[in-house]
Amino acid sequence: MMVACFSGVWIATTVTSTLTCITYVFHILACYRKHMKRLRVGKKHFLLSDVDRISHSLSVVALARYSSWQIAYTLWGYFIMHLVQWVAVMIFMYVVILPMVHGQWMELIDKWGMTILTFILIMVIKKLQLLMARFFLQPKISPEDKQQPLALNNRKAFQNFTYFLFFYTVVVGLVSCLMRLLRSMVVGSWLIGRIDRPVMPKGYEACDMGFKTWVGMLLMDHYHTNPSLLAFCHILVSKNREKEFHRATSFARTELMGTGCRVSVRARTRWLLLYTLLNNPSLVALRKPKPCPQSVDFPVKYSA
Repeated sequence: MMVACFSGVWIATTVTSTLTCITYVFHILACYRKHMKRLRVGKKHFLLSDVDRISHSLSVVALARYSSWQIAYTLWGYFIMHLVQWVAVMIFMYVVILPMVHGQWMELIDKWGMTILTFILIMVIKKLQLLMARFFLQPKISPEDKQQPLALNNRKAFQNFTYFLFFYTVVVGLVSCLMRLLRSMVVGSWLIGRIDRPVMPKGYEACDMGFKTWVGMLLMDHYHTNPSLLAFCHILVSKNREKEFHRATSFARTELMGTGCRVSVRARTRWLLLYTLLNNPSLVALRKPKPCPQSVDFPVKYSA
């Protein structure tokens, strides 16, 4: 029985972990596209609270090692996710499913009845607090408002409500802290293979080297593939070439005019034509061919 349960849980967790990792690959591609779009409109602080702390050398290294780190993080994420899922499902099978299969309902209720009742009571108290909080807020200003204004209507009643529920909220806080730890463990093990999301809390993202690699790679791609930046650089290069051409043309004209000799319009035109053909050799084939002059026979005089 235990061997069959062990193998069945192992196969099920293998399938779920594999599908999750495959889904992560496509989701990371979608996140790359979304993050690049946000970077191109000037939004950088959604990645890190202080993006300027990412040095340029780190961005270069991040671009070089991103592919390798993505494979390594995916493999570790699969292994950790598979192990955590297998352990969690085995505990659930041993604690809940197997006693139910063997007909040990009463023992199961005696063992976990108080825990389940306490959990249900805490959830009811939390929902009750949310429902009763609406009575202490002022009514809506407009019927189209989604929520009531954040202003207390009866402060004394609210203080009495807080006083009488003080000890209950302490118990709720203890359970909430444990649930916070459990959720952090589950989400951390689930997202350990996601290099595009920080595992550390907000303000400590710089401690996550995988996420810093993702940010550095994004910045390098952003600065080298930004359409606005590429168009701006193309305009600068074009303007620079035009200035060099005009400078060279004006320099040739000043040299011709500075010799003190009289230069005909025809000679100047031919010089500009030669300069244009040297810079654009493809125009030579498009020129109209000039017919060759025919030879003329001159009469020869013989002396007597």
